[in-house]
Amino acid sequence: GLVAGTFLAMGLVKQLFIRAVLREGYDVMVSDVDVAWLRPPWPLVRYSSVRSAPAENGAVEQEASLLALADVVLSVDQVQQYLDCDKHRWHVDSELNTGVLFFRASAGALAVLDEWRAAMSEAIRQRNPNHDQFWLNEVLKPRTFLDLKAAPAGVRRSWVAE
Repeated sequence: GLVAGTFLAMGLVKQLFIRAVLREGYDVMVSDVDVAWLRPPWPLVRYSSVRSAPAENGAVEQEASLLALADVVLSVDQVQQYLDCDKHRWHVDSELNTGVLFFRASAGALAVLDEWRAAMSEAIRQRNPNHDQFWLNEVLKPRTFLDLKAAPAGVRRSWVAE
């Protein structure tokens, strides 16, 4: 049988691997084996014109220009397409899912990984049976996410060169 905490320990190893790749200066995208990519995902997350690095696989898609600024991009456990819009904040308040993870080689992404590792390590120490996805949600839930699309022009300009 499965030893309690084994899945969480695998999540800890996943986090350590991601960290090692980021420290070498590479961005990391991880997806579960049950994810099917119908087209390359890179135009959704590669740097936009506000970043110094060019997109390696073509230009960033215009509708994804703000994603190209994010240190961490995650999928969500929602399939209601009507929520995929500004009005519903693009599922920002939904349960985050580790089925697709993107970490940019940045200090912000490393900080998230530090907190995620600490939460998982403490859970293992306490023999808490929750999985890595639960602990990543616990790390990120207390955060306030700035909605750059809805932000006043001055705030938006401080983040995005328009």
